[in-house]
Amino acid sequence: VVVATTTISAVTEDAEATVKGLGTVGLNVGRNQFYIEVTSKDDKINTYTLVIYRKDANDSSLQALTVMNHKFVFNRTTYEYDLSVDTSELPLDIDAIPSDENAKVEIIGNDDYNIGDNDVQVKVTAADGETTSTYTLHVNVGKSANTYLSELSVSDAELDPTYKKGFIGPYQVT
Repeated sequence: VVVATTTISAVTEDAEATVKGLGTVGLNVGRNQFYIEVTSKDDKINTYTLVIYRKDANDSSLQALTVMNHKFVFNRTTYEYDLSVDTSELPLDIDAIPSDENAKVEIIGNDDYNIGDNDVQVKVTAADGETTSTYTLHVNVGKSANTYLSELSVSDAELDPTYKKGFIGPYQVT
């Protein structure tokens, strides 16, 4: 929950039992523990424990940041990372998971790269709509070393064997 207060309510099975610990309660950020005490007509007591976790509405951090095929150690309080890629890896496959599921994540600059230095920003806006954090990926784009064909064919004939990426031949035409 993100709210600052909540109302605890309960109904006893026995209409003659009494309940303490109900009503509106304040919530601190983090763990909050409450006790609901039910006393029977013959003075037996059962105490229920209720734990409520309140999230911080201004949490604009990430719990995880990954870039497919690139390994780096992510820390939610580290806001800059360096990557080297070649053009065949663009755009980057970025997965950014906010610490608060109600926060919004926007990836900026993952669509227009130049050879050399580029910045991709991962902007996180907290649930309050105002608090933001920006994680920056400093991406150095090198020239592609990819020498693979995506397909190979000859009109009105078949290749033997059928084209397979990584196999450079020989191919025969039948």
